[in-house]
Amino acid sequence: MNERLNDNIRISEPSSLMSIDGDSLMRKSYSSKRRIVFRYTISSCRDCVINEFDIIQQLIQENPLLGKDLFILTYYHNSSAMVGDIHELRKRKINIPIFISQHLNGVPLEEENLPYYFVLEDDSIIRNVFICHHDKPHRTEAYLRSAIEFCK
Repeated sequence: MNERLNDNIRISEPSSLMSIDGDSLMRKSYSSKRRIVFRYTISSCRDCVINEFDIIQQLIQENPLLGKDLFILTYYHNSSAMVGDIHELRKRKINIPIFISQHLNGVPLEEENLPYYFVLEDDSIIRNVFICHHDKPHRTEAYLRSAIEFCK
């Protein structure tokens, strides 16, 4: 899948996204500037997602700004999967918001069930899409370092 096919797409208004606590994504809080989004669903490769959690943990330790600019956008079919991810994040001391959205309409990558990152602009446009490759963690690290600079 070509990552560029997924760039410059407007997603649903952020106010329609729900947090795992049942709060809606506040445009003012999370969309007043660029944010890095880690997107995956229950159908995504589980080992790949856990690998990304490890990379996120390492980079947040190196650069705490990542924790302020990153949130997770995911979807679960049941609460046990969600509880498992929350446990994995807490175990790694990752404290970033998790929001729920079943499907991002108009984003071709949604059909692939691959975990990916993107930068969400304040106008709900997806930019700088990056598909995770669990066998190449250095690429994710480089992407996230670049995305942090892009979000400043």
